[in-house]
Amino acid sequence: MTTLVRLMRVAPTALLALTAVACAPGAAGELIRPDDPTAAGAFGESETQCHESGESAQPLIVDWRAHERANLEEAMSGRVAVVKYDCNGLRLLRDCYVPGSYGFLAMSRKKEAVKLNDADEIRTNLPLGGLKMIANFKAEIERGMTVDLATVMIGKRTTTVRSAALEEAKGQCDGATHYVRGAFIGAFAMKSGTRGKVVSEAELFGSGVAGESSSSKSIDNADGEPRRCDHVEADVEKSPAGCSAMLRLELVGLLDKPSSSPPEQRPSVRSCPGDTVLADGKCTRRNKTENPYQCGDTAQECTTQCDRGQAESCNRLGTMYAAGGGGLSKDVVKATQLYQRACEAGAASGCHNLALAYETGAGGVARDAAKAVGLFRRACDAGLPDSCSSLGVRHHNGGGGLARDVTKAVPLFRRACDGGNADGCSNLGSMYVSGRGGVAQDTAIAARLYQRACEGGSPPGCANLARMYKAGGFGVAKDDAKAVELLQRGCRFGGDISCADLGLMYDEGRGRLAKDEAKAITFYQRSCRGRFIRGCHYLGYSYANGKGGLIKNEAKAVEFYRRSCDGGVPNGCRHLGLSYEHGRGLTKDEAKAVEFYRTACELGGAHGCLLLGRMHRAGRGGLAVDPAKARELNDRACRMGVPSACNN
Repeated sequence: MTTLVRLMRVAPTALLALTAVACAPGAAGELIRPDDPTAAGAFGESETQCHESGESAQPLIVDWRAHERANLEEAMSGRVAVVKYDCNGLRLLRDCYVPGSYGFLAMSRKKEAVKLNDADEIRTNLPLGGLKMIANFKAEIERGMTVDLATVMIGKRTTTVRSAALEEAKGQCDGATHYVRGAFIGAFAMKSGTRGKVVSEAELFGSGVAGESSSSKSIDNADGEPRRCDHVEADVEKSPAGCSAMLRLELVGLLDKPSSSPPEQRPSVRSCPGDTVLADGKCTRRNKTENPYQCGDTAQECTTQCDRGQAESCNRLGTMYAAGGGGLSKDVVKATQLYQRACEAGAASGCHNLALAYETGAGGVARDAAKAVGLFRRACDAGLPDSCSSLGVRHHNGGGGLARDVTKAVPLFRRACDGGNADGCSNLGSMYVSGRGGVAQDTAIAARLYQRACEGGSPPGCANLARMYKAGGFGVAKDDAKAVELLQRGCRFGGDISCADLGLMYDEGRGRLAKDEAKAITFYQRSCRGRFIRGCHYLGYSYANGKGGLIKNEAKAVEFYRRSCDGGVPNGCRHLGLSYEHGRGLTKDEAKAVEFYRTACELGGAHGCLLLGRMHRAGRGGLAVDPAKARELNDRACRMGVPSACNN
């Protein structure tokens, strides 16, 4: 029934190639950016140049007032929030959303103190109230007043949705440019400071800052209590009371149209708009910082910043060497060395990539599954959901010094899912379908998890949910049309299973699809070229019966049956056994037929068990007559749902 995702696809640092939709006037929604004052009017255009927002960003939201936070909470409840974000500010579109939901993933606690030194930094980092703050405190800022900020981050709310197009958004979406991929959670304190004076996060939190917005004549603002953030368990499903303030948003640009390629598990977000860079916890101009900063797209810049100790720059440079990008020749050994540097400097993505190298023995390191497991665990604890998912798969399957333990896999799949890893949701759904790993069997919960997985582009999630809708009674009502919609999405994202099952729907004319055997063949072929090769079995059957415009060809059918059997498809082995038994497309050989019926049965194919029982009953294919074995195999097939086996 279900398919477990065995190999987690990760591209931790690939830059997004999204196209932000042009801003349109008259956007409906909750205004979060003051209209009246302008930074240019207060300081002159050159001092507060408008930085283009780009395809993605991570703006601070510590200057939001209580009602604005409440509006965002509401927008992120049961759906994915959408905003208009450009170089002039940020606007929450309360009546616009993308289908999806958010989960919470705890991570290692991180403290940070940030100083916004001038009008340009205030405007760039505080797109909500920055403009009004600049206008209200023009004279003070000119005399050296700063905005000092302390944060304690303990986790993140994230959706599984990894890419979305404007046409997929629902409601009143005029002017929409980005959706809210996630929000960093914790506590913060903000107040005015003095340029050149260093203030620690402990001093800011201890200064008695009031929880009032900076939109008035006061810059003071705070939310949460640091002491409430001291002890947060890794497997909690929501942030604790007193440490649940949203600190920073993660925005991803809306595409012009749905992507035709599967999205990466974790799209990398370029944190800063325009030509600014991330340094010291804020976006600032390159010429205004002497400290290391997160590099952009060039190998030269990433090399410089990596050499200065900037961890994410080392990881990004490593991915360039691994792919041969950024003008560099491909060098996996150099890439692995850079992942090592990134991991040692604290970049979770570097640890994840290094784990993959040790798991496969690539990049000049000896294969070491146990070391890979340790690195996955380190990155998972740091809040990287892809690593939680990968670690869960290793616990589920065993290896790397781990005994097979589904019970330990379940909380890791849950953490991965809540952190936005779609395959983690699909794997967790499979646990609920079977009632394994310490969870009670609950197909309704499984259906919701598969839905989250499919929203995030997990082909197995789409395929598993589609099968529920095809069968009905598994937490959802029978709905072939809904199944087709899910299979189309899964196939578009590169799902071999979804393509095969979609072909079958065309073959049978189900789900409001006109019967079209020729179209079915095209989907079988797509599936057969992929990793999951059930489509090869369907393609072989089509050749055996001359379907979809194919010329009947038993030898060709055998070729595809063999490929599907080699890939672990029970029915492929069964049909290969039938071909041997009856001499169709190859020389008749009943002993070979028995061999493939046995393989099909061992792979969970009910009809393979039934056919093997028949051979035992008759004493064929080199088997002695054995009625008891035949009854045992018939019982097995009956329990697996074959009516004729029950009759036998």
